[in-house]
Amino acid sequence: MRVVCLAGGVGGAKLADGLQQVLAPGELTVIVNTGDDLERHSLLICPDHDTVMYTLAGIAGAQGWGLAGETWRVMGGLTRLGDRHERLSVNRDVDHATIPRRDEGRVAHEEIHAFDHGSCQGYATISGDGTHDG
Repeated sequence: MRVVCLAGGVGGAKLADGLQQVLAPGELTVIVNTGDDLERHSLLICPDHDTVMYTLAGIAGAQGWGLAGETWRVMGGLTRLGDRHERLSVNRDVDHATIPRRDEGRVAHEEIHAFDHGSCQGYATISGDGTHDG
């Protein structure tokens, strides 16, 4: 059986996670909202993609978005430099690893789903406290 899940935000990420738990590998396709994507500091930011990716990898923060154990030091530095972060608080530290890597793929004309799939697998090696296992 093949299942397609339309996902946006925390609720869609949780739905996709529940489906992933009951379906066989390869049966789930998640189509993620791009309406909230934005460019900031010359980087493509995809908050709903990240929320779904972190949730499916089992490393989402307790609030349902971001990463468990995430810190905000980058945002603090940007604030000190005058950044008002009006639109979205996306400058968490490990998140700041995801965003430039995705942007490299965009510049190379790679499909975003290929990045998200590979990153989800890569993030699955991170433990719940945000530290890398290997």
